[in-house]
Amino acid sequence: MYISLNTTFTQEQLENDWEVVKDYGDNIIAYRSKQAKGILRIIDTDSMHDILEFHGNPHTISIADAKLKADKIMGV
Repeated sequence: MYISLNTTFTQEQLENDWEVVKDYGDNIIAYRSKQAKGILRIIDTDSMHDILEFHGNPHTISIADAKLKADKIMGV
């Protein structure tokens, strides 16, 4: 039995439940959850996979905080 641990999203989920933090080009976009904990995810929009899944998704307190954390992760 094979279990995929990759978290994937639909475009509808991203539009409804997540806010764009920053577009890094090459189909890599950082998103922040609209829910209270503000989880940061960096999504490869070609595959719709969360590239932070195996490294941990940090919680953020605001869009500005999410942008700082995303930039640090992305080496910007």
